[in-house]
Amino acid sequence: MKLNLNRALATRLLCGLLGLSILTACQGTSATIPTPPNPSDLLDHAGETIQTTKFVKIKLQASGAPVYINTVGAGAVQFLSADGAYAAPDRASAVVKAKLLGVSGQVDIVSIGDGQWYRNAILTGGKFLPSQFAPGFNAAKLVSSDQGIRSALQSVTGITLVGRENMFGTDVFHLKGKADGSKVTSLTVGLIQSTTSVDIDVYIDTATYRAIRVVMVQPETVSATQPKPTTWDLELYDYDQPVTIDSPADAAGSGATTVATDIATTNPTLGVASTP
Repeated sequence: MKLNLNRALATRLLCGLLGLSILTACQGTSATIPTPPNPSDLLDHAGETIQTTKFVKIKLQASGAPVYINTVGAGAVQFLSADGAYAAPDRASAVVKAKLLGVSGQVDIVSIGDGQWYRNAILTGGKFLPSQFAPGFNAAKLVSSDQGIRSALQSVTGITLVGRENMFGTDVFHLKGKADGSKVTSLTVGLIQSTTSVDIDVYIDTATYRAIRVVMVQPETVSATQPKPTTWDLELYDYDQPVTIDSPADAAGSGATTVATDIATTNPTLGVASTP
């Protein structure tokens, strides 16, 4: 009888220890599940990174309902895409694809402070002209100022974390929200013309917390003749990778947009919008 009692006691003790081990293991597992990051904090961090970066390259493409921008010398032109680079504190260069006078073409733009030069085979005879092609295009104001990209990201409302995804081989946080079109103009280098709500998707690198892609959709552009809304696709990459942007005078009139041309030909991630 005593032997059976000892066996029963030992069995109960063993079961108790086993149950405690299982409970402890389960508690340990639940404690290791990471807490989802706060979407607003992610946007704030991405905005700070943009504002303080020394160099960054961009790709911007418009699709859906056509986008027209007012230019000096060519009037209203249809914007297709832009590949460019920014160098702090106030330099930028870009290769812009657009329809000029109904004909697809390319415009090279250099912006240093408030100064701007542009070059096009037809409009300027292939030479840089010291004149504004796109009024208001100021690199410092669009990237590093308090009214720049950081402010645009902070203006996004109703922000939610969709989840984690893989983009261009990079693990990213996918955020979704809305913003007033007039407050996110810097995300399209000053080109977006909208005062209504814009749908925004932001993709942030999970390792560096840098924004690598922003997609903006303008629902109000849908019409009977344009069933697809204007969609802006912005890619940001090569953060703090040095680039040189010289004025046409400094570069003997031919090298000012070399970096932008290199970007367009060697990094076709987003590609160039097809021309009908």
